[in-house]
Amino acid sequence: MEVDDLATNYNKNDLILLNTVNYSDEYPSLLIKSIMTNNNILSKVLIKNNIGLELRRKCDNMSAFLIAIFQNNLYIAKKIYKKMHNINDVDKNNNTALIIASKYGYIDIVKYLLQNGASINHQNKNKYTALIYAASYNHPSIVEELINNYANYNVCDIYNSTALIYAVRNCNEAVIDILLKCKYIDIYIVDKNNYTARMYAMSSKCDVILDKFNKIYYSREDSEPFLNSLEYVFDKCFVSIKDFANICNVRSDFD
Repeated sequence: MEVDDLATNYNKNDLILLNTVNYSDEYPSLLIKSIMTNNNILSKVLIKNNIGLELRRKCDNMSAFLIAIFQNNLYIAKKIYKKMHNINDVDKNNNTALIIASKYGYIDIVKYLLQNGASINHQNKNKYTALIYAASYNHPSIVEELINNYANYNVCDIYNSTALIYAVRNCNEAVIDILLKCKYIDIYIVDKNNYTARMYAMSSKCDVILDKFNKIYYSREDSEPFLNSLEYVFDKCFVSIKDFANICNVRSDFD
């Protein structure tokens, strides 16, 4: 009997036997293969019979649930979740379903995951969050959804970069607009390159984005730290903080 025929004329023992066949690392189980080849009928049958739910792809430790998310297959992801209740399952890089969906712009999946208690501020191996990915990859609708669900917009990754810094570096204007409207957005965070988000806006010479920051800097009550910082030197002289330290013959810890 062909594998596809099993979807409609299946015998559970046949499915169990097929699932034990030694597949490749890419297809470690019949369920994962059916998900990756968009065979929803067969996937549904396998899930219903609890076949292959516990197996993972060896190369990245992704479960059937995470692969369904990656494939943007909410229909199958829902069915797996009802069986496994693994909303915060992670792969080998500590990516959750929410991080994957936010990175690739799957807004419907993001909404479903949040409704079912996905950890919104979970950080992967590099301390990226769902919000950092959504901001970096220019998914404004997802950025807004995450913020509306109380995502931490000031969290930093291993490079001390925030969602705002990534949005500016990639000139994602719609995302920048959303983030700058956040009441407690920290515009003074300095990344490992010793740049703030506004410094990146200045160095990119994108006047539209820079104007957005200027309205914030010169209107906020907490603008005093900016005026007393080395960023003021950058603003006036258009040199980096590192260069300024070297000019003044000051030992730099920026390397």
